Amino acid sequence: MLTRSFINSSPNVDPSQLDYLITFKQYCDYIRSTNPRTHFDDDEYTKKYTVYKEKFNAKQLVTFFEQQKDKEWFQEKYHPSLSQKRKEELKQLKQRYYSQYLVDLENGKYDDVRFDEPEGGFKQQDTQMSGTAEGEASEEWEPRLIIKTVPPTIPRNKIVEMCEQVEGFDYLALSEPTPAKKFHRLGWINFKAGTDIKAAFDKLDNQKIDDFTFHLAMNKIQSSQNRVPRHAPEISNTTERIKLDLERAKQVAKNLESELGDNVNGLELVEVRAKRLLEQHDERLQNGENEEDPEGSNSEEKEERWRIKRQLDIILTYLRNAFMFCYYCGLECESFDELGKKCVEPHYRKSALLSGEGSGDPKDAKRVARWAENLDQKIDLKINTPDDRTLEKMGGKVLQNHLYRELDAFVEQNVLKEHDAKFKCKVKDCKKAFKGYGYVEKHINMKHPEEVEAIKAEVEFFNNYVLDPNHLLPTSGQQGLPTGNVGGLPLNTSSAPPFMMGVGNGMRMGGGFTPVQAAVMGTPWNQIPRIGFNEQNSWSAMQRRGSRNSASDMHGPGGVPSGASLDMPKDPRQVTSYVDLDAPAEGDSEMSFL
Repeated sequence: MLTRSFINSSPNVDPSQLDYLITFKQYCDYIRSTNPRTHFDDDEYTKKYTVYKEKFNAKQLVTFFEQQKDKEWFQEKYHPSLSQKRKEELKQLKQRYYSQYLVDLENGKYDDVRFDEPEGGFKQQDTQMSGTAEGEASEEWEPRLIIKTVPPTIPRNKIVEMCEQVEGFDYLALSEPTPAKKFHRLGWINFKAGTDIKAAFDKLDNQKIDDFTFHLAMNKIQSSQNRVPRHAPEISNTTERIKLDLERAKQVAKNLESELGDNVNGLELVEVRAKRLLEQHDERLQNGENEEDPEGSNSEEKEERWRIKRQLDIILTYLRNAFMFCYYCGLECESFDELGKKCVEPHYRKSALLSGEGSGDPKDAKRVARWAENLDQKIDLKINTPDDRTLEKMGGKVLQNHLYRELDAFVEQNVLKEHDAKFKCKVKDCKKAFKGYGYVEKHINMKHPEEVEAIKAEVEFFNNYVLDPNHLLPTSGQQGLPTGNVGGLPLNTSSAPPFMMGVGNGMRMGGGFTPVQAAVMGTPWNQIPRIGFNEQNSWSAMQRRGSRNSASDMHGPGGVPSGASLDMPKDPRQVTSYVDLDAPAEGDSEMSFL
């Protein structure tokens, strides 16, 4: 590909030959310069630019896949067969968490859970261990050791072998690789209760694997919450949105249960518990007992909203504590260690009554609408299998079409033409001769089926990567940035259709939105076109149906803030870098899109 400097000296260069995504304005200039006698209207320019972006995005996905497909972390996450061992390990871990959750559910641990932000905002609360005297908690250690960095060249099994030297070792958790740090990872060595952590640290710290020295750390049990939870925007606290999230959270739960095995009925038990809690609430009201009134009014609508939230909130605890899934992030992790790093519990809903947002700023309203749109898209991807058209639009490969395409390419590479009447098969030095090209093609399909299966597996491998709603991917952009960019990412984006976001980065909104910072805080899915399957349950579909919600005057049809048109400003620009889409937020954030 051609580099950035080339377009500056050659403005008519074909954008498809560049190694980065040019702006909408630059693309229009290119079209005009290469088609001087043709007039295009704005819609035609937008359609052409959208097609250009989709092709560029597809190349970016292929590039990243080719770079990483031989790496262990990538194979254990996406490879059709090589990922099975790791998936089975995760399944066993989730079965343990699932069983523990049901015990805790029955014991009432989640009866009083609320995900509405407390009045006055989040306050750090002391959470000292039961039975630990005040002042002694600081001397207690968490039952795990932290590996400060794990290079991508060290396989998981070698680290496990090292950890098994310590009696009481439970399991190893590794974070997603960090592209900005040469794909290094964090690690957590978890131990069973009662293990001497200081002795484990002394045993394992500074040990070497393949000439790499591991440096570990111990964590003291914290007596108070020292990280600020994320917040879903106030739109998440409207009646229509809560109804939608309740149904979709149930769908996510059913999907996760099916992955865990047959006869997994935790959702039914959760719903029974929620029903019992509501019945107890009603009984107390009938007996004249004072009940909480979190909505500030006993109006019928607000009572309905409160009841729906009681059901939703207990299901959200089920998703997180049994399956390591944060609903408002649309994020599933392989360990509580990583989930806690990316989204500390609880992930609150911003209260429409307590928030100063929605006072008329169209930009804020638009960002809130995009948050809802993108959450729906991530949840859609978790509960639905996209059709072939959507898969290709996302940059994936339709198995039938691409199998034939890639098989044709494989045959072409493995047929040797000696003359017009003699063709030889080159697969694994076969050298069998035939009179025509078509005979060799049939021979390869019939006598070398393992090669066909390998191509099929490669297509499936690639699609597994593309369909992960939180996958890593390269992003490209320009050197010049428009006004209003922070950390190299745009506040406003293109007029093309919205794209899916990457991180489960809930919005934290105080007096307004603060732009998302670059690699530190995660980046939107600006390489993946917006998907639209399961339209009947999507937030955008609700907008089109014109569902009304009176929870707040700022909300228009469907509970979307007034002025929250989903059309996109032009001239998108991004920073060129590899970005961890699941990088934890470091402060307030906004969702930014192409």
